[in-house]
Amino acid sequence: MNVLDLRGPEFLELYIVLLVGTIAAAIVFRRLLRGAGGDPPQFASQLDCYEIAYLSGGPRMAVDAAIASLVHCQALGLERLGRRLRTNRPLPESASPMERVIYDHVERGHANVGRLHLMARSLTEGLAGRLRAADLVLMPDRILLIRLVPCVLILAILALGITKIAVGLSRNRPVVFLVLLCLFTCGMAMWFALQSAHRTRAGDRVLSALRDGNSALRTTARSAPANLGHSDLALALALFGPAILAGAGMTELRRALWPQPNGASGGSGSGWSGCSGGSSCGGGSSCGGGGCGGCGGG
Repeated sequence: MNVLDLRGPEFLELYIVLLVGTIAAAIVFRRLLRGAGGDPPQFASQLDCYEIAYLSGGPRMAVDAAIASLVHCQALGLERLGRRLRTNRPLPESASPMERVIYDHVERGHANVGRLHLMARSLTEGLAGRLRAADLVLMPDRILLIRLVPCVLILAILALGITKIAVGLSRNRPVVFLVLLCLFTCGMAMWFALQSAHRTRAGDRVLSALRDGNSALRTTARSAPANLGHSDLALALALFGPAILAGAGMTELRRALWPQPNGASGGSGSGWSGCSGGSSCGGGSSCGGGGCGGCGGG
């Protein structure tokens, strides 16, 4: 039997069943592609602050965390006008590789924050490789599948609905309810296409555990930011988002990194901690053994 010959109410029932089943399948598909959950791997305790930032918010968050650390330790400065950085003092030998990359680019003239954001993916490829190897961050091809496959499945249902609308119009039958269902279907397809994924489910567990284990760092960043070491500031930014910069007295830097119209608050970034065992990291400890700890003597 041709489904396009079904009566209107019967086709609507079939369409709704197919749509609900496809949406459920799309959700399961996304979950499976993001891997198993389980307990956070032992590797999580060895992540440094910038790997944590990448895990939390991707390439841009890692770049922003490094900029914040360098500005906090006064190796870099922020010009009063625009979103440009400048070098203030030499970078110490103790600086982390991520900080060296950012400092070198500013020194060579790539001082615009927006330009560094555009270069973020290439600047952080080393961080991404280690996290992908640990199955905390998704591979690019899997990210593409997570976005496109559910969208394509739902669009197939939409194509069936549009075909039935054409058949109904040719037979002078009412199609209002089916049109509304097709609009909803189109919206669901767009929603799945826009719902990108960054971390695996194991990465989510690591990030959650690190946030829980570093709650003292959040308190310190809000109440006594002067007590933070430079890598601690980068970690706080990665774990708890750009609001931390306002608490650390770096509102101008926050505006430069996350320019928002009408004074809206910046995007929320989070991350994972290089401090072992999910320790609080408060009071100026050094995550990952770098973090520009020697810039200007803290």
